[in-house]
Amino acid sequence: MQKIIYIALSLLLINLNAFDKANADNANPPKIVSVEQLTKGPYSVGDIVTFKVNYTGGNPGIKSIEILGAGSKTNCISQSANLLGLPALDGVLSVSPLRWIKNESLNNTYSSDIYLSGFVVPCQGAFESKRVEITDETGLSDSVGIGTLSNTSLSSLIIDTKPTDLITPIGEIKPKKIEDKVSLKNIPKNPKVGFKIDLPRLTQGGAPIHWTANLSCSIEYKTFLTDLGGVLKFNKLGNCELMPKVMLTDKFNLPKYFANVKMKEFKDGNDVTVVGVYKVRR
Repeated sequence: MQKIIYIALSLLLINLNAFDKANADNANPPKIVSVEQLTKGPYSVGDIVTFKVNYTGGNPGIKSIEILGAGSKTNCISQSANLLGLPALDGVLSVSPLRWIKNESLNNTYSSDIYLSGFVVPCQGAFESKRVEITDETGLSDSVGIGTLSNTSLSSLIIDTKPTDLITPIGEIKPKKIEDKVSLKNIPKNPKVGFKIDLPRLTQGGAPIHWTANLSCSIEYKTFLTDLGGVLKFNKLGNCELMPKVMLTDKFNLPKYFANVKMKEFKDGNDVTVVGVYKVRR
């Protein structure tokens, strides 16, 4: 008899615990109230655009926020500088969302459970189906835009941009490409451990650049992960491999690099990898 009572009480406590959790989640699910464009255009290629997602609820905290379709007729907004150099980049950028994920993304005034940012990059137009979604740590979510019944305006996702000729509009003849360059002369050949320096976000002609660094150096971001540019930091003694990847455009050939070390090119079909090696000293 005592065993039966113990089992019954245990089941009751389990059910009450589940009821409390369900009540806590359902009593305060996240609800998107509005979406603001905090920065102001007109924007140029490489500029950062920051949005603020205003919401209520979401206890005990927000797990992720996602924005899809932000941009203009000639530019997309992206967080994916690591995709630069892909031949089919235009189709990828238009459907790549801006995203913040707890414990994975940076937390600052550019990237958080309220703010999402991206850089302006030329494309054949942002994804027409605009959508914003927010999910809390219990898995409850809210979304506005395409495919939802919400009437929350997403007009703030449309940005004002300056004209660019990096990409040729569909139906027009592409021009003959001209030369471009990138200067890295401000980076010493043998930097000291702990030395930091900002890397360029754009080539001299205005094409976006993504950088990677290996071995004794790394790239830090003040804005959001996989932004353009970044801060090159020399962490320890040894060789530092610095590798740029520049967006393919209709206007420019891949740039020439002017640096205090040799920037070597390695070709694999149509893909070109550029590597410069710096020797880090004390």
